[in-house]
Amino acid sequence: MTLLSEVRDRLKHLVCPSCKGVLYLETVPVTGLCCPACALVYPIEGFIPILIKHDALNTVVNRSFG
Repeated sequence: MTLLSEVRDRLKHLVCPSCKGVLYLETVPVTGLCCPACALVYPIEGFIPILIKHDALNTVVNRSFG
């Protein structure tokens, strides 16, 4: 199993703590787990996602999730 496939496999088990929606890996403008429904990006620090709402960054999601 490659590192990328392992990350994708683990990511599908995580949901947004606010709305329980799907999270996507975002790298621009910051690296984090993005919830398009809430327009929040949860930061990743030392390969650990910080899924605490008050630590999330408010952002306008500029990516189209198909």
